[in-house]
Amino acid sequence: MSPATHGVDAPASASPDDWDSHWAEYGESAGDNPAQAYRRRLILRLLDLAPTDRLVDIGSGQGDMAADLRAAHPSVAIMGLELGASGIAQAQRKVPDARFVQTDLLQDQTPEPSDVGWGTAAVCSEVLEHVDDPSLLLRNAATYLAPGARLVITVPGGPRSAFDRYIGHRRHFDARSITKV
Repeated sequence: MSPATHGVDAPASASPDDWDSHWAEYGESAGDNPAQAYRRRLILRLLDLAPTDRLVDIGSGQGDMAADLRAAHPSVAIMGLELGASGIAQAQRKVPDARFVQTDLLQDQTPEPSDVGWGTAAVCSEVLEHVDDPSLLLRNAATYLAPGARLVITVPGGPRSAFDRYIGHRRHFDARSITKV
């Protein structure tokens, strides 16, 4: 076991940015993480969703957030934005009535006309630490949101550990640095 991985075994070809491999290998176990379940409960409370809201899950991964949202708010429409096809496939199985869009929010893009301004609320949970330009990701994601949409963001704080670097964290944030994003 190398000190950098602290006992984490990854496929030999996987890199921290290979989200297809990540979700294929670890997607099913992510839902078992008690910290993620706690975080999702807090996010649900902060979103304060109405039955007519349309929620955009920015970096929807393998769909655990969308599944919790669906369970708590059966009438809320959900759209997930995700880079990895394997994450989208898992998310679609978990929440078949949600819509998941495979997109790279770090590239210039034009969403489908019906998607522009679609969301009245959004969540971006544990995503921004994985990208080189979190401001660009949020600017591109904003095209999916209606004016005045509510957005809840969660990011890790404190120093990065070797494990954090191994799983692709470029940075951690504090209250001041996240407001600059």
